[in-house]
Amino acid sequence: RAWVMLTLENNIIELCVSDDGNASPNDLLATDKSKHKGIASIMEKVNNMDGKVNILDNSPHGICVQIILPMKGDVSYQYFISR
Repeated sequence: RAWVMLTLENNIIELCVSDDGNASPNDLLATDKSKHKGIASIMEKVNNMDGKVNILDNSPHGICVQIILPMKGDVSYQYFISR
């Protein structure tokens, strides 16, 4: 199962995608980036928008990928909507 939470508070967008699988944060943060191209791509894009990606343990099983993005005025909304 997976859960998705999206919030906007104080001009900060937070997206959390968590599951109850058997992966661990270390599995996704492995040094071999070729195994996790999707995560590497997400991290690059979020970083380009001055955001942050956290990969957390979702005890007792699974992981949570948390993406935090700052909204910087009305122009930010246009950027996200046009993608």
